Amino acid sequence: MTVLILTSQDDVTADLVVRQCTETGREVHRVALDDELTISGIPGKRIIVKDAHRTTISPQGIYWRRPGPVDSEQAKALVGMLRALPGLVWVNHPDHNEKARHKPSQLVAARECGFNVPCTMIGNDVDEIHAFTQNYPDHVIKPLHQGETFVPLGQGMIYQQRIRKRSDIRLTVVGKRLFPCRITSVLEDWRQDENANYEPASAPREIVNAVHRYMKHFGLHFGAFDFAVAEDGSWHFLECNPNGQFGFVEKLCGLGISRALADLLTEGPGFSGA
Repeated sequence: MTVLILTSQDDVTADLVVRQCTETGREVHRVALDDELTISGIPGKRIIVKDAHRTTISPQGIYWRRPGPVDSEQAKALVGMLRALPGLVWVNHPDHNEKARHKPSQLVAARECGFNVPCTMIGNDVDEIHAFTQNYPDHVIKPLHQGETFVPLGQGMIYQQRIRKRSDIRLTVVGKRLFPCRITSVLEDWRQDENANYEPASAPREIVNAVHRYMKHFGLHFGAFDFAVAEDGSWHFLECNPNGQFGFVEKLCGLGISRALADLLTEGPGFSGA
């Protein structure tokens, strides 16, 4: 079975999956949408993708990583032909990624799926902001784009109740497999802390169940969840990036995320792994 990875040439996250596919004897073909490609096929039946290095006929798995804009005729032909093929394993399908990447939709779905979600207001109305911050004087301000980066007043659109936390959790989901990593930092945003501590963790059963509901809701096979763990031990949903980075937690915690992705792309979503 051949895996087609659509990404840029300098994507180190994709490098990890390529390496795992190669080491486990799986066929893998990595391309960017702006590569010099030769494409042919019959819609819904077959596609042949060639570059200077190899030829792939009707791949079984697609890792939609960082392919770039679908704006050239070549890119539209490739993506359109892949969309038309039945039975492909998409990680993740671009339509599902698009639906799942928006913060407001994430917060609504998270609450419906059973997560604790901090009280949140989105907008730039000064009166509404004032009312919210009066109700929640201990709060954080964030941008709407992916990434739990904190910003100064007036530069963000998300106002959210601060969770007094004892740690953070980055939980990476691959199919049915969960890879939690506990992050301890003296900073509010652990991404800014070069001295943060990373260690493997375990997820409570209610979190596991809510994660599976969330993934099903958006039709995802992969997701990178961020949680704040409060002082009382409760987990609070912050966001889920449907195309997030995982290399750093794989390396620092010894988690087999890239191997799980290689398994998923070749064996399908029903594969449970070791």
